[in-house]
Amino acid sequence: MLRQLRILAAATAALVAGALAGLPAFAGAALDAAKASCEIGESIGGYLEAVPGAEPSAQALAEMAETNNGRRAVYVSTARNNGVELSTVERLTGERQVVKAANAHECFRDDGGWKMRQ
Repeated sequence: MLRQLRILAAATAALVAGALAGLPAFAGAALDAAKASCEIGESIGGYLEAVPGAEPSAQALAEMAETNNGRRAVYVSTARNNGVELSTVERLTGERQVVKAANAHECFRDDGGWKMRQ
C-alpha cells in the first residue's frame, strides 16, 4: 500500500509539472499590476482570487477570469488524460503556484489566509 502511494505521489507530481508547463499566459498589464499590489493573488486551489478588501480594476478582474478559465481547461484536460480527479490537479498545481508567488513576493492564500512574502 505504501509503495502504491509513493508511485501515485510521483505520478501526480509529474502531471502537475506538466500542467504548469501547459498553463497559457493570459495575464495582461492590469492583472500583473493587481498581483504586484496584492489586490489579486494565487490561491491554494489553483486559481487566482481577489484579495478581500482590495479593489482591483474591472480590467484586472476580467483578465483574472480569463486566466482562471484557461487554467481550468488545462486542469480538466490533464485530469482526464491522467485518470485523476480534477480537484487533485487543481490542488497540486495551486500548491506550486503559491510557492512560485511567494518566491516572487506576490500575494497568495494558503490554508492559513492571505499573505505576502517579503
